[in-house]
Amino acid sequence: MVECTRAVSVRHGINGSVRSVADKTFEIKIDGQGVAPETVRLRDLHEVLHAFEFAMTLVAGRQSDLHLVGIKKSSAGFDLFVDPMAYRAAVKCASAIASRDLSPLPERARESLLEIRSKARNKGWTVKISGSNGMPSAEITPDTDFVTDAIISGISTLTATIVRVGGTPRPTAQLQLPNSDRLTATIATEQLATELAQRLYHRVSVEGEAKWSSADWSIVDFKITGIGPFDDKASLLETINLLRDMSGDIWDDIDPDEYIANLRAESE
Repeated sequence: MVECTRAVSVRHGINGSVRSVADKTFEIKIDGQGVAPETVRLRDLHEVLHAFEFAMTLVAGRQSDLHLVGIKKSSAGFDLFVDPMAYRAAVKCASAIASRDLSPLPERARESLLEIRSKARNKGWTVKISGSNGMPSAEITPDTDFVTDAIISGISTLTATIVRVGGTPRPTAQLQLPNSDRLTATIATEQLATELAQRLYHRVSVEGEAKWSSADWSIVDFKITGIGPFDDKASLLETINLLRDMSGDIWDDIDPDEYIANLRAESE
């Protein structure tokens, strides 16, 4: 077992003032057979620390830095200090690891923590994260499995073509979505199934209870509870022209290519 001491203070600032950091300090330790300073490459340690720092930064919603404040000569463990907002983000990451459910975290944060899991599997390591002040003890082992996406439920409306209706006692409808994907949806009542059957091969608006995967926002389940208004004869061009008329001249001075490029730059 690798041991690591907890630092209670660190010299911080250009004038060398002493600042207490115990309540915002947490440990990252690497355990495993044969783990020792002479067997663990600096590059591997950096990848683990960088991956956790990146996940923490994404959860915090701003740039955050890990500050190394404690290490023992014989240890592959580290005491790290962050500011209060970043510490709360670190607690959230550790809590997700401890619960084996990464779905509450942003997608790129999940990917970063999965990189640590990959490193643990390749090296046979156990990466341990622990701290005080609300942080649970968490570890990533070679056998750790995570839930990476959650199912989100809500009321939604879909526009689709009815391809098939049938089944008893639980009728279903096969829907073809505008992107040509097909979705099999359950139908709340037989009476509603009869109404949908009369619209076979027509585009309709269906209302219902949807479930999405938080990983990619794909629909994983849909229960039709009603049929909404939809003009099957309305053309796409007419709809675009209507939207153009409603927006007035607000887009006249905007270059679409430059606008999209700016959006992509902001998201990176």
